[in-house]
Amino acid sequence: MPDRPEAEKIERLMQHRLDQWREAHSQFETVDSFYGGTNELWAEGLRETRPVSHSNRARQVIDGAVNTLLAAAPSVTRPPAGEGEGHEAKADKIELFLEAVFEQSSLAEPLLPWKQIAKYLVGYGYTVIEGPILNVGEEKPKRGAGETAEEWELREAQWENDRKNTCFVRLRSPNPASVLLDPWEKRPRDAVVLRRMERGKLQDLTEKKVKTRKYAERFDAGEDLYGLVDVVEQWDRAWHAVKLKGGNMLYMERDTWGYVPFGHGYAGFGLPGSSLERSSPAEMAQGILHGVLDALKRLDQGKSALHNSLINAGFPPFGTTMENAGRIMQALAQGAAIEGVKPEDVWWMKFPEFQAWMFKALEDEDREIETATFSLQLAGFREEGVKTLGQQLILSQAAHRKFMAAGTQLDYLATNWASNVLRLVDTLGEKVTVGGHTIGPEDIEHDYTVKVEFELIDPVLQMQKQELGMREVQVGLKSKETYWADDARLADATGEQHRLAEDRLRQHPAYINMMMAEAAKKRGMMELAEMFEADARKAIEVLRAQTTPQPPAVQPQGGM
Repeated sequence: MPDRPEAEKIERLMQHRLDQWREAHSQFETVDSFYGGTNELWAEGLRETRPVSHSNRARQVIDGAVNTLLAAAPSVTRPPAGEGEGHEAKADKIELFLEAVFEQSSLAEPLLPWKQIAKYLVGYGYTVIEGPILNVGEEKPKRGAGETAEEWELREAQWENDRKNTCFVRLRSPNPASVLLDPWEKRPRDAVVLRRMERGKLQDLTEKKVKTRKYAERFDAGEDLYGLVDVVEQWDRAWHAVKLKGGNMLYMERDTWGYVPFGHGYAGFGLPGSSLERSSPAEMAQGILHGVLDALKRLDQGKSALHNSLINAGFPPFGTTMENAGRIMQALAQGAAIEGVKPEDVWWMKFPEFQAWMFKALEDEDREIETATFSLQLAGFREEGVKTLGQQLILSQAAHRKFMAAGTQLDYLATNWASNVLRLVDTLGEKVTVGGHTIGPEDIEHDYTVKVEFELIDPVLQMQKQELGMREVQVGLKSKETYWADDARLADATGEQHRLAEDRLRQHPAYINMMMAEAAKKRGMMELAEMFEADARKAIEVLRAQTTPQPPAVQPQGGM
């Protein structure tokens, strides 16, 4: 078990990890500047005289790739923990529960976490996921002095309603530069987190910890409640500690969850170098723009020149041989007549015209960027010369291969997160409800196996797959459950069986006659109701005769 945290050891670990990640963090800042359109286009001596016009090409590449990775909501698959229908029913419950947790925990955050996680993965070539973190929520309110019973009941009911509609775990998508993990470990054994908090909020947090933790110290915010202060968190499988950056420890507590609530992964766009002396995570943490940064810069330089020429052509400065240039300029701006001025006395300056090869150069730059990053075919644009759906599908599938490694990493992070959700429910030892779906430790059975996928589904191919699956079921080559799981992508197979059974029940004559009898009674048609009830009893007798086993026929005795 790891030793109890110490402020000095946390500070040393933080500095070591910052040194490890320094080069990668510098690359992240470069990507930020291209994505935000703030990168420098010209050398220092030219910035004052040359125009700047940033395109949205870098943003288009990253956002388009993210939309490709997250084309669908996550699908959850839980294998039964044992044999029998009971285990299958529990697996179905867990699938529905986890899908609700994914939805509720995502909607509880200001930014949709999975989209942000995928954006970091594509843009930086590296991403971090935080969670599941137990969402404690607000404490149950206490009745205040002078508060009426009606006021107290209303406030308590509001708290209870908020508690029911709040997901019990949180999912966060921190910027990878703020979470320092071991770059070489898939499942980190510790984590150092850099946060910036309002002084008043930190004071409130430490006051609560002082009341409930053995090792805690109150932070005094003073009068500046809204100023920011830097804090450092350290997690391992035994402890969670929080300290001021460069200062003292604020509190520490046992990590009873059994896992470090952080995961990370690389997109696979980078290539680790062969030199052991220069081994750095910066070689692996390379985003989709890494190889085309110069091309993006050249494209923006060309677009800046083109835009500048367009402005010059539309609003050219004029020259004149006359002395009253100011009056002439004013008259031209107002569209007024100018007396005593001949056409040869005034002229507009001419600038070099853009040649066809210049536009071709810009097209070549754009094509190079598209070839190396995100194909516009994935955004719905059809390639020139492609006329059939089959041709477009082949090109689209080839373009998708670029993101297979990143997609696999995203699936893994989601799978590990969902597995830890089950581990947390098991550790809590009580039933948990999210989105109307409830599970408890007895459903999990100490088995945290689960699989999550952000699978891209083509509607046309999905329809063809379902049609083929139905034919296979009809001829006996495939079971209905396999069809529901693989072809129809139905998560709750057990529930579907119950719903089908209810459909068959509603179609039975006995059920139909009983319902019609109830309807007749409500309208006061008692004679008609008795007729329907009699027909229902006859249908039941027919069903009983069909299901009652008959004794074997007695063979006659004797002979000739």
